Amino acid sequence: MPGDFRSVLLVEDDLLVGLFLTDILAGVGCEVIGPASTPMEAERLATEQSFDFAILDVGLVGGTSFKAAEILTSRGLPFLFLTAYGASGIREDLRSNPILAKPVEVEVLRAHLRRAGVA
Repeated sequence: MPGDFRSVLLVEDDLLVGLFLTDILAGVGCEVIGPASTPMEAERLATEQSFDFAILDVGLVGGTSFKAAEILTSRGLPFLFLTAYGASGIREDLRSNPILAKPVEVEVLRAHLRRAGVA
């Protein structure tokens, strides 16, 4: 429901991008879980935490967020991928999920959040 407090798992290994996204998410009333910066941390949070939506940077230090995406899919939790490489950088079986391009345009991110019912 609009106005309800929502939580978002953030997976991003770039400190400045993580801070930028955290500020945007907090500004629309979201609690941020993370940011997770490694595949292992992303997978742990995707498995153990409760949240309404996730933003997954594809390329992380030490690998990708694809395993975390698999976990979210199995849990039925909505997410989008964050990448500078477009759909070509996403594993084919995961390309049906929304993709947010880097550099992030604030209004585009907000539109994704509204479509997901998070903001």
